[in-house]
Amino acid sequence: MSQRLNNTAAHQIESGDYDKAIKTLNNALRLSRADFRQSQTSHLFMLEACLSYSQNLSTQQAAAVGEGDENSSNNSNSSNKNGLVIYQQALRVPSEYMSHPMGRILPLLVMYNMALANQLKSLKETNDDKQRRVLLNRALKLYELAYQWQSKEEHKSLRLNMILVNNIGDIHRRVNNKTKFQRCMQQLMRTLLYVRVTDGENIQQIQPMETTFRRNIQMSSSAGAA
Repeated sequence: MSQRLNNTAAHQIESGDYDKAIKTLNNALRLSRADFRQSQTSHLFMLEACLSYSQNLSTQQAAAVGEGDENSSNNSNSSNKNGLVIYQQALRVPSEYMSHPMGRILPLLVMYNMALANQLKSLKETNDDKQRRVLLNRALKLYELAYQWQSKEEHKSLRLNMILVNNIGDIHRRVNNKTKFQRCMQQLMRTLLYVRVTDGENIQQIQPMETTFRRNIQMSSSAGAA
């Protein structure tokens, strides 16, 4: 049930219905506690399967509406007014895990999706700076919680780490915290270099996102030089 709620919320995020998505994800998080109590294991292959499934689905949807259509709500990247690209692909559970105990993985997906919903909702708050900051602060806390959650695992997903750091960096930039923004982009660059030099297995997985990440890293370098 919690897996289906997560996937429903993913669709709501991509449709721009962020309030409904947040409500759905709250219910998913509550139900996922039982799953977590049954199995507290965390399987990297399961997390990577969810990431790949979501990424492939996004590619298929982009092809259906036309490549390069930036107005599509299914586009996995969204540029904000500062030019920074947010990774906005919501994460889904593939059908083979719908009835499978997911342990720590499902709450991690739900936290990420809830953070993303708040972050994207903040982009609509153009006339209410106070509400925009509330949403950004909420998204930041959820992203950081997801990052810390994963950091405790013996085997981590570099792909998810890069997505989290990229989107955390966007929030720091938007609240004018340039130092933390640049630190995020430096960490992103170090991870990209690590994958390129030592982790050939992950190169194919990150290639669809690499252009986005490098663009943001270049922006941080330009901001630092200025």
